Amino acid sequence: MVETTTRPKCVQNSPGVITVEDQLDAALTSKPRTLADAGRDYAEAWRQYDCMNCLSDEPPEEKAARLRQEAIGAEIRAGRLPIETAEDAIVDLMCCVDTLSASIGPSGVELVHSVPLLQRLLKLTSSLGRMKGVSLSELGGEGFCIDQNDTTDIPYYENFLTLKALEDGLVFHVAPDGSVAIYGDVMAAHPDVLKQIDDYGIKYIGDQAKALLCERDHMFLPRAGSADERLRGKHWWLSEGAVTRNNTRVLEPLRVSFGSPQKDWPAVQNEMEIIKLCDHAINLEHRIAAMLAEAPDNEERTKPLNIERMEAEARVRELNATTLPAQKARLRLLNERRSYSGCEKNHPATNEIGLSDAILRDFIAMMGEAA
Repeated sequence: MVETTTRPKCVQNSPGVITVEDQLDAALTSKPRTLADAGRDYAEAWRQYDCMNCLSDEPPEEKAARLRQEAIGAEIRAGRLPIETAEDAIVDLMCCVDTLSASIGPSGVELVHSVPLLQRLLKLTSSLGRMKGVSLSELGGEGFCIDQNDTTDIPYYENFLTLKALEDGLVFHVAPDGSVAIYGDVMAAHPDVLKQIDDYGIKYIGDQAKALLCERDHMFLPRAGSADERLRGKHWWLSEGAVTRNNTRVLEPLRVSFGSPQKDWPAVQNEMEIIKLCDHAINLEHRIAAMLAEAPDNEERTKPLNIERMEAEARVRELNATTLPAQKARLRLLNERRSYSGCEKNHPATNEIGLSDAILRDFIAMMGEAA
């Protein structure tokens, strides 16, 4: 076996002789995962699944191989792994080509699928230029309308954002005065497309939503005039599927183009965090109670969960609640704490008192603002 001590980047924890295999293992374990790593894993997973692919029922080992291949493929398609070498770039290019090929149908490439891939290809082109130390403009980038800093204008971008918002479950509402609001469930996590709409300008996305309404409902609208003129005087709803009065009751405006004031977005995000933390703390309470029911004398098992619960509750007390849903979530947690038999014996009421104080503090602030 060959022995060496000439690789300074490898970790050597002992004065003994280090083998090449040990050094390679140390180097590989410290290296961040890249697209090339994922690509090699994907190739191995594909070969494994392809060898056992059956036409009849799927046995457990084949299902496991298929799920592994799908998981690695999803990791690559997410576009979050770093691109540091030409091999990484090749994997990303192959992924984009494959996804674009799968998106092509009788009516052409779908915007919702093609625009994110186009953005990745532009970013990849710029990354390759930086890797090789060359300017894209030197290679004709300006003639191709490609910018080194990934700021290239993408055609039909406002169409893409509108269709993407609809696909992500958001709903557009056009009021009689012409203002456009984007509605969504304030209790759910909001899609990333909202931030993209903010950056682009909701007015332009609102105009696109009006044009799409006119296109879809052209049979019931005047034929002449602009979208504003044709939609004027009525309420209009635009969604991916059917929108009824019942399911619009759970929605609230997240963005408004003009007219009514914009929703207090930081308050909404704060509310979502409080509700999530309260639900998490209650779930931890139930898990601790179940563990204590199995072994009442073994409280040591519950210690990690108890620490996690106390951290969540401390954050709940620290945040300022400015909405009723957030306060209701705190009240649910307080009720759970009071009925819980597994409270720490040395501090039977400290956390409950702190939570009550936080609820009262914020209710007084809310009433003061209303007054």
